[in-house]
Amino acid sequence: MDFYFWRESVVRDMDTALERARAGAAYLDARHGNGWDAHVDAGKLDIASPFHCVLGQLALAGTDNWLSIDRSVDLGFSCGLFSDLLSLFTRFPTLRQSYERLNEAWRIVLAERQENGAAIRPAAKVATPARTASSAPVVVG
Repeated sequence: MDFYFWRESVVRDMDTALERARAGAAYLDARHGNGWDAHVDAGKLDIASPFHCVLGQLALAGTDNWLSIDRSVDLGFSCGLFSDLLSLFTRFPTLRQSYERLNEAWRIVLAERQENGAAIRPAAKVATPARTASSAPVVVG
């Protein structure tokens, strides 16, 4: 298990942070279509905050994004359950750096999307029927 909630969640460098944030953006594109990023304020972004992280801001805008702990780490939305809980009280240097790297990576990804016009179009509403191995999201309206 390798202290599941800590070791795998440390963001050792910006390449790792960018890889995770880009994977998270791709996940959100697949789940919500283009334009979800218009609801994320990069100036308020704080991955360690339950309200100012990417998913928190999207939840406040009315979207749902329930992910497993390991999936949220892989997609750059979290540093893991233990780290996220610990960050509410204190931030050790390694933990602080991990969050700072993820924050910066998400700001870069959001800026890239705005430069490419990805945030200009409104997000399509994605209906998510019961999933099977061959089912894909259905875009509505």
